Order: sequence, then structure tokens, then C-alpha cells
Amino acid sequence: MTYRFEPEYSPDQLAERFTEAARVLKSMPSASPKGHAVTWPDMQADKSTDYADEKTAMRLLPSPGAIGRLDEVLTWSAGMPPDDRKVVWGRAAGVHWKWVARRLGCSVSKAQTMRRKALEKLACRLCT
Repeated sequence: MTYRFEPEYSPDQLAERFTEAARVLKSMPSASPKGHAVTWPDMQADKSTDYADEKTAMRLLPSPGAIGRLDEVLTWSAGMPPDDRKVVWGRAAGVHWKWVARRLGCSVSKAQTMRRKALEKLACRLCT
């Protein structure tokens, strides 16, 4: 495929941006209400229990720059056809090709071609 203009992003760079966006979405706190209120009294702070043990996983929130890039990727994907969105976001989220293809009702090689073409179309759309 030949471009009339030099694209701002290559398809590979776009794939990386979608992968980063999927990671940021996964690390964001839930926007849903928490459900039930806690009626237990607050625990008093104790210096012996202030620090977590090694088994406790610490969840880091994404940076404001990462959230801004996520917003940009979400804007790009809003103008994509539904099947293109499914294949691009599915792979960005780490879903195996077999499951992406099954969801689209096609073969794995067809899903891979669809993703490549979707990213190329998006690159062309962004360069104009």
C-alpha cells in the first residue's frame, strides 16, 4: 500500500499504542459503585502493620500521560468499523489469535490480515 502523505504513525507503532492503551485500561480503578457500605469501625494504625508483606501486590495507577494517550487511542477506535475494533483491541489485550478469529467467525490467518489492514487504514486516516 502506498501512502499519499508520510503517516504520523506506522501500523506497528499504532499496534504498540493500542497495547499500551489496553494495559492502562486494565490498571485503571473500577468506575462502578462499590456496593455495600462497611459498618465496621476504622482500625487504629499500628506501626507493626503499616507495611505490606512481600506477598501483597501493589497496584500502580497509570500516569496522566498514559491516560492522555489512552484517550487518543479511544478517539481513533471510535471511527473504526466494529470488526476492525474487535481484532485490534482483542490482540492489544493479549487475546490469542484463535479466540479473536473465533469471535469474528473466520480463520486465524484472515484475522491477522484483518488486523494488519485495519492498522494500515487507521494510519492512512491519521495522516490526512
